[in-house]
Amino acid sequence: MKAKQIFSILVILLFSLASCREVTVTTVIHEDGSFTRIFTITGDSSDVFFSKNLPYPVDSTWIKEYSKDTTRSNNFSLTYSKTFRKSKELNDEVAADTGWRKQLYRHFDIGKSFGFFYSYPKYREVIKAANPFREYDYQDYLDQEDILWLSGQKIALNKVDSARLESADERANEYFEDVVSREIIKVLQKAIAGLDDQELLSQDVILYQDSIKHYLDNNWDHPDNYIELYYEWTKNPAVKKLNDIEPPIFQELNKKVHFLIEVLLMESYTVEAELPGIIMETNSAKLEGNKVEWKVDPMSFMFEDYMMYAQSRIVNIWAYWLSGGILVLLILVLVIKLVVRGK
Repeated sequence: MKAKQIFSILVILLFSLASCREVTVTTVIHEDGSFTRIFTITGDSSDVFFSKNLPYPVDSTWIKEYSKDTTRSNNFSLTYSKTFRKSKELNDEVAADTGWRKQLYRHFDIGKSFGFFYSYPKYREVIKAANPFREYDYQDYLDQEDILWLSGQKIALNKVDSARLESADERANEYFEDVVSREIIKVLQKAIAGLDDQELLSQDVILYQDSIKHYLDNNWDHPDNYIELYYEWTKNPAVKKLNDIEPPIFQELNKKVHFLIEVLLMESYTVEAELPGIIMETNSAKLEGNKVEWKVDPMSFMFEDYMMYAQSRIVNIWAYWLSGGILVLLILVLVIKLVVRGK
């Protein structure tokens, strides 16, 4: 797959997946601080009945229900729901994920803080930056506006916007192409140095930097091919010894590249939070009543941590009744004292 086309192709693929089904994760926070999580998968029968690869793990403890989607013809809905008493229960469940998303750090802080006259229900979810090459500074390639476009916080509404998004996409591709090529060179140099073979010199690898980048431009998702390529470029039989090193020299780089591809192929989904009372704070761009919403795309959390946050306020009626009762009691005590003194 040509590297300069990978992001565009993945975007098209993701739009294709999104057209097959829609996944929404809703968190309904209750006044006592507990909350209910609801997964809704909508699509045709095959998309719904054989749903896999959900954004978060579900097991037999979740309530599962099917229904016909009356708003669209030939569409069905599958829902999973479960109520949690506190955030730790959900965090423990997410940490037990056995799929590729186990490599993503996701943390929830859901509940309620107390302020006597008011209580403050809150929803906070953080997905840590997924970039497997964090040791290379992406800010040398991408500015903050690029991140806004890539993460979906800015949406292309016209040709100028589309050109700006394409420009950010090209710079992101340039970043990954560059860091992967640098990693390949580093791995080869380290492995050759470890062999301590006089027929191989680690400093010679850099002489083939252009060849590495040229091949990478056409296929960068198989770094382990570079031993054979390096042999073809150098015609040095000693290069074959790199195949005998255990564990394989490109094992860790392969893991990083494959994880990157998994993230880029991730299906977009919607996150909703419904809080009791009046929404006081949120970073959501969509607010309807006491419900907020975010769209989570592969690039939403690629380079920077992605946080979804909302806080509402509910009135503690009992606090007002208690305060009123105490005030009435104090007035009565004062009146009684005045009456006693008057006598």
